[in-house]
Amino acid sequence: MDAEVFEIFFRENYCPVEYGNVKADFEELAGAGIGELFAEDTDFSKITEKNFVVYMDGAAYTEFEQILDDTFDALNPEILDAVMDLSDTTGNPDEITEIYWETKSKLLKEFLKNLYDEKLAKMIEENK
Repeated sequence: MDAEVFEIFFRENYCPVEYGNVKADFEELAGAGIGELFAEDTDFSKITEKNFVVYMDGAAYTEFEQILDDTFDALNPEILDAVMDLSDTTGNPDEITEIYWETKSKLLKEFLKNLYDEKLAKMIEENK
């Protein structure tokens, strides 16, 4: 399978993932508190909508990413199976499955922005 064939397969089988699919889990993680989401020495006055991810604690970011990964793959098991098969049988699977990774990356950025708008902005403002 090459990248073009995988992209066609992806587009034909992709079940859209929406913010509502991860919202409760994202908000639960954010509910752990600002100290769990950002480093202890964060200057909250420097955080904006455009840069908040840069200030996010790596472990928290990874947890958000894992929530999205689990949800995405649960909604798209056929695509996950194809990605795993390509990983096992191809020397360079990421080039073939690029649309899979790009879609997840785009969704994570979009969903974190939604979380910022709905919850994080207020939390950050309260800590300035």
